[in-house]
Amino acid sequence: VINLPLHEAQECLDSSIADLDIERETEVVMGPVIVAYSDLAELYPKEKENFLQIVKNILQLLDGHAEEERQIAPSAAVFYASLKMREEVLFWLDKATDEKAPQWRERVLLALIKHYSRNEKFSEAQRLLDEMIIQDEKDMAIATIAEHMASKHPIDAGFLLDEIKDLGISSSTAKKMLSETAMFVKPQSL
Repeated sequence: VINLPLHEAQECLDSSIADLDIERETEVVMGPVIVAYSDLAELYPKEKENFLQIVKNILQLLDGHAEEERQIAPSAAVFYASLKMREEVLFWLDKATDEKAPQWRERVLLALIKHYSRNEKFSEAQRLLDEMIIQDEKDMAIATIAEHMASKHPIDAGFLLDEIKDLGISSSTAKKMLSETAMFVKPQSL
């Protein structure tokens, strides 16, 4: 699809998406497609408006499917975060918010934390971390931030390990961080 002219790629995608079983394939097919468009939007900023329209068309297919909207919310939030569209990010975070099932909101927060960490926006990632309430999800988010910080902010990354409650996640993260040479430059990192 990427090697086709944009309008042909859109037609190909539209016909493929239209054939999806929304209830079964939203999260496993549409989610990765939307995340791929966030990556493409960063690589090809001149095509931002086209990618935005494509994703809007995909998301419109979910109108009236509340469960599927919650499933796609992490991908949609990351897409809009990559375009710096804060209102849309909040819209999708709100779509995933359900007092009876807080894990949906946590999934969106975790996806955003991964996105911001990957892009070295650590203060934004840590701000979102403060909104998390489920400890297992929070531990995964802290691990993500620490792993991405290890190369440029090894001391801060090392201190983050203390915040992880799950020993398995903490140990696994520490092993990954030790593959960064920056972790050995200052004794405080270790």
